[in-house]
This record gives sequence, C-alpha cells and structure tokens, in this order.
Amino acid sequence: MSTNYNNNESVYNAPAADLGDLEQHDLIDKNAFFVVSRTKLIILSFCTLNLYLIYWFYRNWKLQKDNADFDCTPIVRAIFNIFFTHSLFAQVNDALQSKGIACRASGLMATFYVITIVVSALTNRWEPSVDQLALYVVFFLATIALILLPIWYVQDRINQVCDDPQGAQNAALTLTNWIFILLGLIYWGFVFMGIFISFIG
Repeated sequence: MSTNYNNNESVYNAPAADLGDLEQHDLIDKNAFFVVSRTKLIILSFCTLNLYLIYWFYRNWKLQKDNADFDCTPIVRAIFNIFFTHSLFAQVNDALQSKGIACRASGLMATFYVITIVVSALTNRWEPSVDQLALYVVFFLATIALILLPIWYVQDRINQVCDDPQGAQNAALTLTNWIFILLGLIYWGFVFMGIFISFIG
C-alpha cells in the first residue's frame, strides 16, 4: 500500500513560526551601533552625571564586535573611552559612507569630547570658596552639557545608519532607567544641599 504526501506538508519540513515578534525584540542587537532616542540619551546622561555614557560606549563597541566583526574588548573601550572616541566616530563615518548618507561624524567633535573630559577631570580638583560657589555650579553644569554635546551629535548619525532616525526602537524609559534616574536625582539633591549649606554657613 502506498501513501501520498502533500508537498506542502512534508514530514521533513520544519514547523513554520511567526518570527515577527522575535525580530522586533532583537532589532537593536542586530544593528552595528547602539540606537537610542536623543531625548532619552539627554535624560539619562544628565541624571547620571554622564555615567550613562560609559554604558553608551560599551553598547556601541559590543555591537561592533558582535555584528560588524570589529575585534575589540568593549568594556575596556567603554571605561577608557577617550582613547577610542575617534575610532568609534570613524566607524560611524564608514557606515554612513557605505550607506550613501551625506552627513558625517566629524572628527572634530570627537576631539571636542576628549578635551571636555580632560578639562572636567582637572576642574574636579577645584575646591571653590563660598564666593566661588555660584561660578563653580555654572561651570559644573556647563561641563556636563559640553561633554554630552558630541555624543548627542553622533547619535543622530548612528540612528540614521540604523534606519531609525528618531531612535524610536529605544525611546521609552525602562524600569532600570527610572531606577538610575532616581539615584541620580538623589545625588543631585545632595550636591545642591551641600552648596546651600555652604552658602548659609
């Protein structure tokens, strides 16, 4: 006795699966760079006094290693990011050029980032007098903003390379994000409390 099989129902065919949800879930990890909305980037960077940027560098280098075959140690390049900023911007430039996108990730902005990090490290040794506190606060806030500026700038280019100009796939704040925001705001509270006590003392 013979048995007929429908070609579309062959016992050798793997069960079909809807991969749409999986593809959406893993979309960020399939990119060669870290996609994030620039609004979220600003919020997390400011609230964590730019400590978020260490994570930002780590994710970019991790994705470069995993998805672009770039041989590196992501955690080292994240912690010592000032030595590898130009290299990352160059990788973004190469990706922009290969996709025919006109804008570029300027090396001058990478240099600007390195300079502001060095200046910030030097001014951390400044112990202002009471009369200098207002100037110190202004300088401190300005330094945070200036350090973030080149990263905010290159994030626009990264999002374009990854076909998500607005960073919509990573725009929402997660529970972990909110925890770090809360911790950052508590730290900010202590900073300004110390400044206030110095003024009235």
